[in-house]
Amino acid sequence: MTISATSQGLKPGVCTSSNRPANPYDGMMIYETDTNVLAVYDGSSWKTVGDTDFTPFGAWTAYTPSLTSSGTTPNLGSTGYIYGAYKQIGKTVFGRIVLQFSGTGVSAGTGSGYYITLPVTSSVSGYIVGSVFAQDSSTGARQTGVVWLNNTTRVEMFYDGTGGYPTFGSTLPWTWDVSDLLSLDFTYEAA
Repeated sequence: MTISATSQGLKPGVCTSSNRPANPYDGMMIYETDTNVLAVYDGSSWKTVGDTDFTPFGAWTAYTPSLTSSGTTPNLGSTGYIYGAYKQIGKTVFGRIVLQFSGTGVSAGTGSGYYITLPVTSSVSGYIVGSVFAQDSSTGARQTGVVWLNNTTRVEMFYDGTGGYPTFGSTLPWTWDVSDLLSLDFTYEAA
């Protein structure tokens, strides 16, 4: 079926969020007048297609990733933090992580690589899935790189070095210290 019009449109069922259809079917679409969102029933629940600020499928979900090393685990410091958020649409997972070393007790740990847990298990491993940005607060140096699926539950970071792709680690590309920052963005397929 083709719908072609310059002065008309397709109108789904209209209701409120508390007055949704009692027996929805897979793919049923409604517009909620009290929340101003378009929702689609996926067979088990209603999924928001858009909200008042046009963010697809609602807000990102926060999660707390864990950080480990191939050697001893780094210490982010007394006021350091690691924050993660993700959005899953079907089997596609969009994620972002921000990590900052700060306060007393900062330790880069040992080993040649940092590993950060994923919010949702990946269907595969061994692929580049995103980008990473690192900043050294003491010198202002910045470094970019790639995010790599180390296995199905965690990512590892590689920076764009001149002699291959050594991993971010205790001294690569610099010694991690107070106020240094890592920011990762990635997309992958969930298991």
